[in-house]
Order: sequence, then C-alpha cells, then structure tokens
Amino acid sequence: MSRKIKFRAWSKFPKMFLDMEDACYYLLPFGKLVQITLDKRNRAIHRELDVVVQLYTGLKDKHGKEIYEGDIVKIDDYIGGDDETDSVNLLEVRFVFGKFIADLPGQFGKLDLTEINRTCEVVGNIYQNPELLGE
Repeated sequence: MSRKIKFRAWSKFPKMFLDMEDACYYLLPFGKLVQITLDKRNRAIHRELDVVVQLYTGLKDKHGKEIYEGDIVKIDDYIGGDDETDSVNLLEVRFVFGKFIADLPGQFGKLDLTEINRTCEVVGNIYQNPELLGE
C-alpha cells in the first residue's frame, strides 16, 4: 500500500506559500523543490526554487484542518512554568527523531502530535505568525 506524500512550500522570496495546484512541482531528495514549465517550443524548463518544504503530518486538528510541519497549534492545557504567566499553550509542530511533535523549541517538554491532534487547533504557522511563539 502506498501513500501520497503531501507537502506545502514556503517561498523565501516573495514570502508566501506557493499554490501547489498552480504549476508542476517535483520534490527532490533533501527537500529541493523544482518547478517545471514549458517554453514557447514546448521544451521543459526546470527551475530550482528557494523554499522551505513542510510535510503534511497525516493528522488533522479538532476542526478537521490539516496539520503541517511549521504549524503553530494551541492546546487547552498550559505546560511548563509555575502558573499561566510562565506557561505556554502555543506549540510548534516539528519532525524530530522519526515522529511529529509539538513543542516550544528550547523550552519544556515535547508532546507527541498523535496524542493531541484531536484536541489541538491550528492557529498559524512559524512563517506568517512568528509572534505567536514570541519571536
């Protein structure tokens, strides 16, 4: 049984997510993304793009929204610290040691995304909403 690998790509310039339905893209090893277009003579033109590729986790949040690497998810419980002022409930989705986790890099513990995906909510991502993580 095979599974289609789904991903999105953040363009470093201009700063935006690419519309993956808009053109023909190929994902190469090591996360390189190539766009293929045709010139006036119907010859293929390959152009490597300066992007950050983010994999789909295969999971959805409590509202049915797909969760990708780099998303910021909100959980109901606060973690870390002595009280809510020291604690966080906004975490970054990352792929670490073969699994997707939600954490605040450099802080507290890491949560297995498969254990919280049905109760968390995607509220942004690290490129369009870095302020959510205090960056």
